[in-house]
Amino acid sequence: MNRKILFIHNYKSPYRIKLFNEINKLIKIEVCYLQDQLSENRVWNLPEEEYKSYDVNFKTIGKLVLNNFINLKKLIKDYETVVIIDNIPNFLSNMFITLFAKQKKLIYWVEEYNYKNNWFYHENSG
Repeated sequence: MNRKILFIHNYKSPYRIKLFNEINKLIKIEVCYLQDQLSENRVWNLPEEEYKSYDVNFKTIGKLVLNNFINLKKLIKDYETVVIIDNIPNFLSNMFITLFAKQKKLIYWVEEYNYKNNWFYHENSG
């Protein structure tokens, strides 16, 4: 049985779509987007996606993004491997996905991040 890999990412962006298209040429993938790029005022001309993708309903509280956890659980149940691309606003959803994916191969894709310039970082001045 040829199981696809599910990538979980915050929103569509031109460089990620191009990267996912290249990965999809090597091995079939599907991508779940946890929010819409317009929710962060990201307006781009997006290239065509050459893979199957899903948009999950979300709500925002300040800069925190909340997804329907039941829908996420249903979505990941049919995948053997789940790749979570880490980002701060989707932290809660990523934690729930981790709990739901206990019997899966789970990969965290973490990139270098400048926390000092982020909205949640506060340095003590004393």
